[in-house]
Amino acid sequence: MHHCGRTAARGAGCTHWFLPFLLIALSGILILASPGRASGDDESYPRLANIYFGTLIGADLELFSRWDVLVLPKRSQAWYQEEMATIRALNPDIRFLVHMPIGYCGDWTSPEINGDLVEALNDNGWWMRDTEGQRVLMPFGSWLVNCTLFCPDNAQGQRLCDWLPTFIADNLGPGGCWDGVYLDFCMDHISWANAYVADPIDSNLDGLADSDEALDAAWRGGQHVIVSRLREKVGEDYIIASNGNNTFWGLVNGSTREDFPRMHGGWYQNIMNPGYGYVAIQQRYRSETINIVNSIWRGPVGPNGPLRDDEFERKFAFWLTSVLVYGNGYFSFDGGDGLPAHSQAWWHDLYDVELGQPLDRAESVVAEPGDVPWVELGDMVRLRRFSNGVAVVNPSSYTQTIELGLKYYDLSSWNGEFYPLAGATTTVELVPFSGTVLIGNGRILEVTDSIGEATIDESGVLLEWTTIPDASRYSVYYWLERAGSVSPRTLLDVVDDPVFHDVRTIGRGTHHYQIAPIDANQCEGLPSRPIEVSVVPGSDRTLESKVDGLDGRQDLTWISQGGSAESAVTGITSFAPHPVRDTTTISFGIADDERWASGSPVSITVYDVAGRVVRRLVDGILPSGRHQVEWNGAADGGARVASGCYFCALRVGDETHTAKLLVLN
Repeated sequence: MHHCGRTAARGAGCTHWFLPFLLIALSGILILASPGRASGDDESYPRLANIYFGTLIGADLELFSRWDVLVLPKRSQAWYQEEMATIRALNPDIRFLVHMPIGYCGDWTSPEINGDLVEALNDNGWWMRDTEGQRVLMPFGSWLVNCTLFCPDNAQGQRLCDWLPTFIADNLGPGGCWDGVYLDFCMDHISWANAYVADPIDSNLDGLADSDEALDAAWRGGQHVIVSRLREKVGEDYIIASNGNNTFWGLVNGSTREDFPRMHGGWYQNIMNPGYGYVAIQQRYRSETINIVNSIWRGPVGPNGPLRDDEFERKFAFWLTSVLVYGNGYFSFDGGDGLPAHSQAWWHDLYDVELGQPLDRAESVVAEPGDVPWVELGDMVRLRRFSNGVAVVNPSSYTQTIELGLKYYDLSSWNGEFYPLAGATTTVELVPFSGTVLIGNGRILEVTDSIGEATIDESGVLLEWTTIPDASRYSVYYWLERAGSVSPRTLLDVVDDPVFHDVRTIGRGTHHYQIAPIDANQCEGLPSRPIEVSVVPGSDRTLESKVDGLDGRQDLTWISQGGSAESAVTGITSFAPHPVRDTTTISFGIADDERWASGSPVSITVYDVAGRVVRRLVDGILPSGRHQVEWNGAADGGARVASGCYFCALRVGDETHTAKLLVLN
């Protein structure tokens, strides 16, 4: 499986969901598993952020370590330092950003850092007031602060915009537990807030309503003072991310499209607006650039997160692929019907798809039915290729059939081992306002030469073939042709090495084996020409073998030579496991017979195909009954033997029993 993603984990105290290997038909989603990925410019896509204001105490910290960027409230440094240290130990590349509002504040006075801030706001009259002298309450329940240039001075001649950078740098800056700060309400204008208050804003406290132009200019000036002085204090390497539309390109590392695509004018404005849209800003902010696109779910939820019906999957894939296709930002998702935003740790299957690095910017595609009056669909319906896959998005109101140009694999085709060749496609159909992700590098591995050969003896059919460049594994298929009928083609196994030992019972007929390479993305390529093994009437070479599915034991028939009519060896003689990859156990029994009452001379010797002794495992007297001996794949000198075929000879008295062993390193 394409399992380079983040590890699945469980824990109490945090709301999340994870449904292993669930296939969602509409958006082609599957779950993958692996540890947190490295951050920075080389991190694999999708890039992920979580704006999380809940508690970390008792939470699943391994789950939290899978995000690339984690935005936490400033109280975390007082209450959650131990949890943060654990998360960073699990993912040393994670970036912790402290949430620091610079336009509003609550009345919280605990822990101490919040109390110090509220005290300063109260003592210096730095709350924003309306024309009636009342504090301005925002719709989300916090009070607006006066970070304009009109803000009154304190005893030291400082306005809030002068004082706040030092407070942030001293309490939350470099040298502590944070990699950067997340400035909330960092925006160029505030006149929009007048729509949410009964009396208009009076930032200069003259009892008169501010004009929109004067209010926005004073607000923008104060915000610029905060950001520019903060950058001076924290240095060049400290991350300053923001939430809000601003033009502080050279000062901050990125901004957030919160509540995408609802806020800031819908999908088109969020993505395509030439001033503040996602496409426009991704090249403007300073490096390392952290632009976050946050979507908030308002649909139904259950105890394990959103109810994952087709509508949810369509929307989620649409939001995520919009971020993947149109820029290099970080995707964030939370919320839920009746739940507060920014307090969930929900993990989605698509997060674990390792797309690798983008190969280029988004490509326009042929879109149907063509132009609409206000925009050319080709500017909206796009795809973007990555080293391990492709993301496609359809933000139009028309169902689109999109030509990929190369072959990629539908995620829903995963069979538990790899993506079969049958799942490869060059087109994808997307309903309006949807997106999808496909796996692969666009190319399919091929086998151009005769791949190998098969040998058959009493121990089974041994297939050996030449190594295929760029193949990470091989799928082995089989079908039988006998008496004019052909059995279905079935998958026998997936192997790492170019060798396969079929130890099943086979009889008369033509036995077909086919090898298909699997690349590093776990995508199957074109299969080889069939390798045939024929067993014809008159030379039936049935191989007696059984497989115990409970413990992987492989029971093999031994070739017997010499001895009396009644064998000294009893019961099933077996190797477990087989083929030998590490250590195998050889089991055998000695008959309870008067001839062996005083013990039987027993030897077990491993030979190579040239008949040379590799290892003597047993050489002594053993009583009747069951016995076991282990072989660790080493020769007499202690060195591990090479991969290949070996023979194990069991001699009891004057009987010799020989079986073939297959060693795979």
